[in-house]
Amino acid sequence: MGANFNLNNLIMLNYEKLTAFNPTIYGEFTNRLGQKVQFVEHPIKGDECEVIAVFHEFKKAFYSGFFELGEIDSVGGEYEVLLVDDELIHGFEL
Repeated sequence: MGANFNLNNLIMLNYEKLTAFNPTIYGEFTNRLGQKVQFVEHPIKGDECEVIAVFHEFKKAFYSGFFELGEIDSVGGEYEVLLVDDELIHGFEL
């Protein structure tokens, strides 16, 4: 992991503004709570910014804390992204 993650800055983004930019999609998966998550690139900062986790069903988007996929899109993994009480958490926090 090393410098590829930052769990101290899981900021919620403006969902409508983000989706209006039609950001590049890195991937999608369904987490252990049955939530569909789409991972996108920041529309302005690109790959110099953390991967953004988008929960379209809930109209929520957050910085994921990671700069690449691999651990955040692994069902049941420690860093799997989950939406709980309108906050992004990782698997180990459940």
